[in-house]
Amino acid sequence: MLLVGNQALGVSSMPNYVTFTDRKTGQPFMGRDLIQIDERMCAELGVQCDEKNFYCFWVDWTVFYVQNGWENVRKAISESKNPTWEEPRVQQILDWLEENFTQSAGYMAR
Repeated sequence: MLLVGNQALGVSSMPNYVTFTDRKTGQPFMGRDLIQIDERMCAELGVQCDEKNFYCFWVDWTVFYVQNGWENVRKAISESKNPTWEEPRVQQILDWLEENFTQSAGYMAR
């Protein structure tokens, strides 16, 4: 099982909103809509969806870094000393997300 989390990279905060927008349709996905992205990703990558978790926990590790763009996620992965980041599925997931979605994330005041 691939486990990549915020603590592996020393991150202690997370954006309180994130939106992934489909590059082809312009449809935004946020909150529970991310399940639809996971299902599509699994289908296109030919892997089984997990009933309880996102594939390789991609939401956990992308949301922490995606607020500054896909390049920031890639930078965090390349600078990490965690061998899990070298897992081929991490790059496959990131490539797929970047190819299919733009992102916006940040902190919103209450």
